[in-house]
Amino acid sequence: MNARTEPTTLAQHPCQQVCAWAPTGTRRDGLPLFRCSGCGSEWVRAQAWTPAAADGQVSPAVAAEAARRAGPATNGPGADGAGSVGS
Repeated sequence: MNARTEPTTLAQHPCQQVCAWAPTGTRRDGLPLFRCSGCGSEWVRAQAWTPAAADGQVSPAVAAEAARRAGPATNGPGADGAGSVGS
């Protein structure tokens, strides 16, 4: 297979205020793909934003994936995902 040089476009749909983000079990451009069960929008950690549920909470799976953006060499605040998920 040929490697892609441009990222694949992710699905983006209007929010229905019933957001529930979960991994799909598939990969997009080599990254785990997450999808909102409410509207069908998609997310990978290469995106600059982090999806949250309708109540504002970030799921543990999304928080863990978002924390991987910084890579293992980052020791700054929030590098381990702390503070990403409501208490």
